[in-house]
Amino acid sequence: MVAKPTGEDAKPVDAEGTGLTLESAFIRAPVEGNEAAIEAAMPGQLAQGYQPSAQGAAGGSLNDGANLGGQSENQGGQGEDQGRGVVTPSDPLLAGAAEDNDTPGILVIVGLGVVAAAAAASGSKATQAVASTVTDVASTVTDVDTQAPVFSSGATANFAENGTGTAYDATADSDSGVTYTKSGTDAGLFNINASTGLVTFATSPDFEVPADAGANNVYNLNVIATDAAGNATTKEVAITVTDVVEVASVIDLGVYGKLIRPVQVEGNWYYYWDRSGDGTSANTGALNGGLDRVNHDVLDGIFKATLAEVNDGAVGSGTNTTDAIRYATLNNVKVALPTANGGAAYPQGLDRNQNGTSYSDAGASTNGTTSIFNELLAIWDAYKGTGTGTGASGTPTGWQSDEYWSATLWSETFSTEGHVTVGLSDGKPRDSDDALGAAARYVALQVL
Repeated sequence: MVAKPTGEDAKPVDAEGTGLTLESAFIRAPVEGNEAAIEAAMPGQLAQGYQPSAQGAAGGSLNDGANLGGQSENQGGQGEDQGRGVVTPSDPLLAGAAEDNDTPGILVIVGLGVVAAAAAASGSKATQAVASTVTDVASTVTDVDTQAPVFSSGATANFAENGTGTAYDATADSDSGVTYTKSGTDAGLFNINASTGLVTFATSPDFEVPADAGANNVYNLNVIATDAAGNATTKEVAITVTDVVEVASVIDLGVYGKLIRPVQVEGNWYYYWDRSGDGTSANTGALNGGLDRVNHDVLDGIFKATLAEVNDGAVGSGTNTTDAIRYATLNNVKVALPTANGGAAYPQGLDRNQNGTSYSDAGASTNGTTSIFNELLAIWDAYKGTGTGTGASGTPTGWQSDEYWSATLWSETFSTEGHVTVGLSDGKPRDSDDALGAAARYVALQVL
């Protein structure tokens, strides 16, 4: 881009120092001998009409063709102006410029910002001094990034106590060209991956012993996303640590023996009841005559409460377990005698082997799959594998492969005489007599 002269520089002068008007300021150069320079400066112009004329005469004027805009200049008729040549330029910017050289030449108006096309021939009187400077200025326009990163991740997250791994996944601009840092009240308790935005606890959190500043298991920090241009966005994040039922591998029930070999099915925790107290299912302990087996009459005398009653600390007044009356507190541990099938009907009927399902969530902490069965039958279905036939064993490791008492009455007709047992060895619900002796069976308990 060519800059117009300004201020004093906008006043060109002639060779004698006489000031020239902007309209008459020009650099003259003869055409002859300068064709190459002219063509380089203004390609194609010579071919379009830069032709010298033999029309010199005192008081002569430039041609007033379309390219000259009808302008004329009276230069007088004295001295070296006599017999001058005439130029007919095709560039309309040259219209009206004066020429007083006796050698035909091209005119370039400096005052209008047009660059001189050629230098004057050596020794020629055609050169008119001009006190203006024409400068080429290279301008570069650079886009400036002022757009801060945009977060797409949320402001909250939950994290189970005692866990490891990602507590929060910060995402801004799809993690493209963004660097993540952290600040805030509880920021020191976390690590953050600068590239991926993954936030992890430096030490696994304990719900029972919160380490956050508020001591309420809500951990607050700021995640800051900064792009390559230095634009930054801050996201306030609250991570809540949730409680997890911490299940011991062995629970001591005092005179009632021990609970061992826990399994989780459909979100519930079940234990084998080691009534003999030897820590195994071998029936070799010192309690209960060295046996884990028991008849249901004994269970009726222990599990007397409803859930509401046991939660209120009451013993209850039941005399015969049902799907509702089946809770107790043993050595300060709240437990329940499982039902046979959660009150639902047996698909293949009572005293029939049930068809298994592909349910295979045995022992999983998430329990994302749900069996069509409940409680004791769900334990069997979960541990018998994915087969859908009948008769397969579904006994958890370390448990006796046998029948287990439920709180479910065996039928309305004989409701005071027996309860349903479920064979974990074969998936069969059976009517069983509550009496002593041969009716003794094993027991699993749910820990609340």
